[in-house]
Amino acid sequence: MYILFFFLMIRRPPRSTLSSSSAASDVYKRQVQEEATYEEPVQEEVGDINPYTGREYESNSVRMHPKRIGYVQVYDRANHKWTDMTEWAFLGYQERKKVLLGEDYEPPIYLD
Repeated sequence: MYILFFFLMIRRPPRSTLSSSSAASDVYKRQVQEEATYEEPVQEEVGDINPYTGREYESNSVRMHPKRIGYVQVYDRANHKWTDMTEWAFLGYQERKKVLLGEDYEPPIYLD
């Protein structure tokens, strides 16, 4: 008689039980917690940093070339570098962009 009583005490509850201590509910709770704590990855600034904003320069940023007269430097955010162009080539490029983009055209940001 004592053996039967002891056996009933250590027996696990059936899987269909809605007890909060069942293994299935523990796994479900962990999944819900993991999904709730997901955060978006922070995008790092890779290229030249603008000292006034602390962020990378925009793609349409333009500055005078520091060594070559008649040249400008245009920042390309896709390549994270400055590209040298003559002033006339840059102005022609901007005119073509105006025609192609129409109302979506954004004027360049002149830094100097």
